[in-house]
Amino acid sequence: MSADSPVTSIVETQIIDQIYDVAVDPARLEFLMDSWENFVGPFRDGEDVHNASFDDRAVEMHFKRAEIFLDRLDAVQQNPHDLVLSQFEKLAAFTIDPTLKIVGLNDSAAETLGLAPGYSLETLPLHAADIDILSEELRKTLRAKQSPTRMFRFQSTSRDRFIVFQIRVYASDPKAPFAAIITSEVGWPSGFSDSLKAAFGLSTAEAEVLRAIVECKSLRQIAEDRGRATETIRAQVKSILSKTETHSQAELVRIALTLMDVVGASGGYSPVMSGSETVNTNLVPLPLKSIQREDGRVVHYMTFGDPNGRPCLYLPSDVALTRWPRVAEQYAEQNRIRVIVPLRGGFGPSDSYTVNTYAIIEEISKDFIAILTEESVKKCVILSMLDDSFLAFDLTSRQLDQFSAVIACGGMLPLTKADQYERMHKWHRFIMGNAKYAPHLMPFMAKAIFYMARRIGKRSLMKAIYGNAPADIETYENPQNFEALVEGTKYAISNDFSAHNAFASEAIIKASHDWAQSINIVSQSVPVHFINGLQSPMLPKETIDEFREDYPWATFTTYSDAGDLIFFKKWKDVLGILEKYL
Repeated sequence: MSADSPVTSIVETQIIDQIYDVAVDPARLEFLMDSWENFVGPFRDGEDVHNASFDDRAVEMHFKRAEIFLDRLDAVQQNPHDLVLSQFEKLAAFTIDPTLKIVGLNDSAAETLGLAPGYSLETLPLHAADIDILSEELRKTLRAKQSPTRMFRFQSTSRDRFIVFQIRVYASDPKAPFAAIITSEVGWPSGFSDSLKAAFGLSTAEAEVLRAIVECKSLRQIAEDRGRATETIRAQVKSILSKTETHSQAELVRIALTLMDVVGASGGYSPVMSGSETVNTNLVPLPLKSIQREDGRVVHYMTFGDPNGRPCLYLPSDVALTRWPRVAEQYAEQNRIRVIVPLRGGFGPSDSYTVNTYAIIEEISKDFIAILTEESVKKCVILSMLDDSFLAFDLTSRQLDQFSAVIACGGMLPLTKADQYERMHKWHRFIMGNAKYAPHLMPFMAKAIFYMARRIGKRSLMKAIYGNAPADIETYENPQNFEALVEGTKYAISNDFSAHNAFASEAIIKASHDWAQSINIVSQSVPVHFINGLQSPMLPKETIDEFREDYPWATFTTYSDAGDLIFFKKWKDVLGILEKYL
């Protein structure tokens, strides 16, 4: 798809706008997802799934720049209004409720606009007609509870210049939506010019011109202030637009205002989990064990069930579903099953891998074998979750004599048709589609998803991901399941750990590597059993039917009342199948 077409330019501009929105507030990722689907969908539809690769260097550069700013954002745990406003120190910003009353504001808004909580929009230094326009836009935005960022420019009645107003709606709590208004009334942050020069390759003169544009000065005013000809300033603006890969001064101002306060944040990104994540758990904490590998890395793992029981190597997926519902863990203990759960590199405290690309998968398999050796396991069953079936096949193909069966719970096989991506719900398509078609963008995508989870909490994230899968919603709302999900995933997403780099690397490898050799080796020697829920947002019935046809040697068991979280709902059935191979 050509990035030069008029339609694409409009969508691309919206995407660029939203990329920086996510850099400031990862909870707005879903807006970007919707726009991104419109952008890459037509490209994906017409391409061979084996050879397609999305390439838009302009968009890629914005992702890379936004990732820098995403890392510098320092979120704090506050009420929603304060949390939003905490991102803007220099910019005058305030929040509005559905009655169009000001609820919260920062010091800059109080100082430069003369606002206070409870004030109406009529107190803004704007003409009455402009206040009417702003009020109507806010009403429309708050009614919709979902809208892309809008930007307006109005003449100030107190100063001889314009003021830019950005409107963003926040509706994580549908009962209490509110809008944030971020203005261009600002004290230019210390060091911001240097940051813009470094991020976009601007000269000192261009950074000064950009500052004047943000301050809503006309080209004529800028030329007079700088003692230059208007044509000179116009040429510099053209150069700035080219270097920032933006299409208009309005877009340029939008990006500058979005990033302005992020630059002022100190330290790295250290968001805290939502307070709603507190779960009263009856799961017994599991101590971590560790081994040191030949290259000096330390790999951690845990065990539960009967410490002297029949071994099962449990691969918990790339979101680290490391714990089971407590009744399932008790069942394992009572039925003499020893569950061994590796934390591969980049998850929890396990050291990251020093190799790249497919070599990571080889190192993961070697780590698993070393853990089994440490636990004196000569033969066992592999139980894998979700797309860890990829790792199960790779490991088994290397050590055929060590494994009596592969049981893939919610497991997948190679995706070979574009339709298989199209059938997915948008979250799974966003992750797996980008891993396949736009792997160079996955680091930002993964980081934004993980930071979003830390911002809004795991329950809200699961609601977003599984909102169209009633069986999965029912499953995670079960208290025992939810405590297992929250406790288990702490080695991927928590205040202490964020496995986004490992998640991105593995997603790219799983999407791009040819599984054929390992699948062929395993199919001839080891029983393979897939257990899938037909309400899966990742692998619906049509895709499972294609797997059955393509891999007739595998056994498939499906449930119409389950989805991706099938193990947490059907663990008794899964462990019943497991027993046959222990």
